[in-house]
Amino acid sequence: MIRELVIPIVFCSISLIMFFIIADVFDNLDEMLKNNTKNIYIFQYYLNIVPVAFSQTITWATLLGTIFILFNFNRHNEMLAMKAAGMNIESIMVPLLYVGLVIGILTFVVNDRVVPKTYLVAKDIKISQIEKNKGKEQGLTLYDVTYFSPDNQLYYLQSLETKKNIATNIVIVYLNSDKKAEKKLVAKEATWNNGTWDLKFVTAYEMNDQGRIIGEPQMVAELNAPELKVTPEELIETSREGVFLSYKELKGQIERLKEHQFKLNAEEVELNNKLAIPWHSLVMILIAVPLLSGTAQRKLFAINLSKCFLVVLGFHFLTAIALALGNSGVLWPPIAAWIVPTLFGSASVFFLETANR
Repeated sequence: MIRELVIPIVFCSISLIMFFIIADVFDNLDEMLKNNTKNIYIFQYYLNIVPVAFSQTITWATLLGTIFILFNFNRHNEMLAMKAAGMNIESIMVPLLYVGLVIGILTFVVNDRVVPKTYLVAKDIKISQIEKNKGKEQGLTLYDVTYFSPDNQLYYLQSLETKKNIATNIVIVYLNSDKKAEKKLVAKEATWNNGTWDLKFVTAYEMNDQGRIIGEPQMVAELNAPELKVTPEELIETSREGVFLSYKELKGQIERLKEHQFKLNAEEVELNNKLAIPWHSLVMILIAVPLLSGTAQRKLFAINLSKCFLVVLGFHFLTAIALALGNSGVLWPPIAAWIVPTLFGSASVFFLETANR
C-alpha cells in the first residue's frame, strides 16, 4: 500500500513542479530573450526554483496520489476483499497515514532548510541575469516593514513608498552591544536623499538598560541622520522575504522585535503557519479516505470525488480566511494557523467509520 501511494505522489509532484516551472518560463521568457540570458543561468535559476515549487505543490500531489490509489482499490474490489477478510478502514489506512507523516516531516525540512537558501540564489540570478537589474516596481507601497540592521538598529515603518523612497510613522531603536535599548527616534516621515535619511517631525528619547525613558524627549522639525545606514532596497528586500526565513531565524526576529513592543501579528501567524503547512498533506489523505474508500459503483465514486474536491477547496478557502484574520489581529496567531487543519482533520477521522459500511 505504501508503494502504491508513494509512486503516484512522486509522479504527481514531478508533474506539478514541471507545470510550475513552465508557467514561470512563460512569465519570464520575454526578459530572457530581451537580455540574452545565458543558458547556464537559466538552468541554475530553475534548479533553485524546484524546492519552492515542491513546497507549494506537494499538498495537491498528495491529494491526487491518494485519489489514484483509492480509485484503483475500488475498481479492482481490493477494498471489498480486505473488508471481507475482517479488516476495518482504520487498520487498512494506517500505512497511508504513515506516508502522510513522512511527507509532513520532509516538507518541513525542505521549507526550513532548503527553500530559504535556494530562493535567495534564484532571486539573485533573476535580478542580475534575467531582468538585468530592471529595478523595483513602480508605485508599490509596503506596509508594516520591520528590519534589524547589523549596526544594532531596530526599524519599524508603517508604510514605505518604493517609487519615492518615502516612509511614514517610523520608529528606530538604537541598541547597545548587549542588545539593550539606549535611544529611540520617532518620526512622522522620512525621505531617502543622496544616501542618507531626512527625518521630519522627530522626537528623540534617551533610554536606560530596562528600556525606560530617562530625561525629557527632544523634538525637532527636521533631522538628517547619516548614522542610519539601512537603504530602501534593504527594507524592500526584508519585507518580501519574511516567508523565506527559516523557523529559527523568524522566531529570533520576532523575539527581538517583541522586546520593544512592536505589534507582530503577521509575523507570528507566519511563524505558526510554518509548523502547520507541512501537515496539510496529511489532512488531504484524511479528507479523501472517508469519501472515496467505500465499495461503491463508479458513478457514485465520481460523485464522491466531486464532494472531495469541494471539501478540499473549502479547506484552502477557510485557511486563507483564518490567516487573514490572524494577520489583522482578530484571531490569536496559533489559532489562525491551526484551526482549519485541526477541524478538517478531526472531522475526517470522525467520519472514517462511514467508510466501513
